[in-house]
Amino acid sequence: MTRLPLPRALASAGVILAILAATGLAAAETPDELREQRKQVQEQAAIAAAEVDAVQGDVDTVTAALETLQANVDGQKAAVADAERAVAGAEQELTAASAAVERLETELATARSEIQGAAVQAYVTFQNPEGQATSLGDDPWRQAREEALVEFATGSRLDQVDRLRSIGAELEDQRRLAAEAETEAERQRGVVADRLADLQVALDRQAAVVADAEARLESRLNEALALESLDAELAGKIEAEERRIAAAIAAQEAAQRAAAAAAAAGSGAGSGSQAASGPPAPVDLVTVGGIVVNTAIADQLRGLLDEMAAAGFALGGGGYRSSDAQIALRQAHCGTSEYAIWEMPASSCRPPTARPGLSDHERGLAVDFTYNGFVIRDRGSAVFIALSAIAPKYGFVNLPSEPWHWSAS
Repeated sequence: MTRLPLPRALASAGVILAILAATGLAAAETPDELREQRKQVQEQAAIAAAEVDAVQGDVDTVTAALETLQANVDGQKAAVADAERAVAGAEQELTAASAAVERLETELATARSEIQGAAVQAYVTFQNPEGQATSLGDDPWRQAREEALVEFATGSRLDQVDRLRSIGAELEDQRRLAAEAETEAERQRGVVADRLADLQVALDRQAAVVADAEARLESRLNEALALESLDAELAGKIEAEERRIAAAIAAQEAAQRAAAAAAAAGSGAGSGSQAASGPPAPVDLVTVGGIVVNTAIADQLRGLLDEMAAAGFALGGGGYRSSDAQIALRQAHCGTSEYAIWEMPASSCRPPTARPGLSDHERGLAVDFTYNGFVIRDRGSAVFIALSAIAPKYGFVNLPSEPWHWSAS
């Protein structure tokens, strides 16, 4: 996959407004609409950030990409929280409406019972309109109907009837509200599921770039150590740059763990680092043209140096580097446990320190070439152009971010 550079300006307010205008999103009027627009902008920026080459990119580009990815994760977390609050609100409304339905059903039953009781009482103690008691033998059903009509006509039972009707109407309203709240709660649960899926995508994107940045950190710190005896200034520059990357990685990993916990799911990706379970196997070494390398590449290196010399470029350089010094640094910067020495990510050490056993230099399979006593830095120089033409013939591959570093692993 081709990785694209990510200018730091991508996170600027001007670019965000430009994206809003270009996508027709600038007409938001409500806070919810504004939040959704912000989320969409962050997602678009995160897609671009995920394409950054964290292994070969410059420090500013990589740290900007990590910041952009973190902003997207934070935005997705906020969207999940908003959706969860909406679910909680709908569920509260459902609870309140359900309680009101239960209360009103009880009141309705009571009101009906009262009216029925009144009807029975009227039947038992019926008096005619002149106030005289009437015998039950004189068609009591007719008499009860007459009594009810008289009472309703005089208003003595109208309040009960009105109350019964009012309870019924309110009960229907609350049943409707309960049904609407249940529908809304279910809809918002679906929104939560969608937001959690979006968050997982954001976490996965972030984890992939963090993994690449961690691999880059490991490689570059190892290279800085290999360069110390050849070009201390360059080694110091590389180490300073990678400390910035290490700080960014540490922040991303902490935020990623928090976001994963909030989403009740892991990112599904670890640091992406290689395994380093113990001391590297012993290496058979030989010196070729003043450069100590693994015997496995001695003939390749000899052929390369001879052809470069014939082309007018007498090369020197540094090859094999023992793991002993690296182990001592890990013990000082990371801890003395087996995990701290061999497995802890470089970014977790203070200061960041590459794990021993992972560098091609420690296996004697890499060379940092010098010309006229200086590390080859310029990819446009005649010596680099010649090296680029000759080295592949002998199985050497250049690390693009380091013109001096060639490996035959």
